[in-house]
Amino acid sequence: MGGAIGRFNTVWSINLSYCHQITNAGLATIGEGCPNLKCLNFFGCDGHADGLTDAGLATIIAGCPNLESLNLGCCTKITDVGLVTIGEGCPNLESLDLADTRSFSSALELAAAIRACPITGAGLATIGEGCPNLKCLNFHFYNRKWITDAALATIVVGCPNLESLNLASCPQITDAGLVTISQGCPNLEFLDLARPECSYIYGYNQITDAGLATIGEGCPNLETLDLFGCDNITGAGLSTFGEGCCVLYSD
Repeated sequence: MGGAIGRFNTVWSINLSYCHQITNAGLATIGEGCPNLKCLNFFGCDGHADGLTDAGLATIIAGCPNLESLNLGCCTKITDVGLVTIGEGCPNLESLDLADTRSFSSALELAAAIRACPITGAGLATIGEGCPNLKCLNFHFYNRKWITDAALATIVVGCPNLESLNLASCPQITDAGLVTISQGCPNLEFLDLARPECSYIYGYNQITDAGLATIGEGCPNLETLDLFGCDNITGAGLSTFGEGCCVLYSD
């Protein structure tokens, strides 16, 4: 096995998205044989009896200390334990995707997925503490309740180099969270605050002109901003915001 594993020393990127049959044993082989791995995509790997679990993720990270990009989108078996592993073992991480973009056939199905989410703000805090080089972070999920203003603050304080932040469908983010972003993310270029039609699960839309104004003041390099569904934003708020974002692009 040692000779076979050694052949993969030059591999730096692996895409395993939607590979539903992967197991922890298979992941252990990657961890043992790809020490120079920088980019790993596990999007949608949760179909097998094992699938991608915290244990499997740990074997990868233990053997691949140079990871820079990790996509765990729609990996529903990853919990706070997995985030702790990332925070402790991926100091060079620049991009982390924790989005869950699954389609739900009903409000009841969506609500069940929200209740079952195994990740909390406590796990998120370890990312902020251990991944200071993070530039791109994606939390897009339908009504992900654990992304609060307080949880966001732990990320912003520990990751001052953020350039891209996706908070779409994160109902607990308020103007206070936008103040935190404006004070701690001077390099931000992309910000997604979209509030899609699934907002009927919760009564939110807690983002107002006041919060938007702070983004305009504190994020002068912002190029892309998504405010879809943020119906508390007015024309006056956009005017104030626009005074600070000189490089904002328009589609």
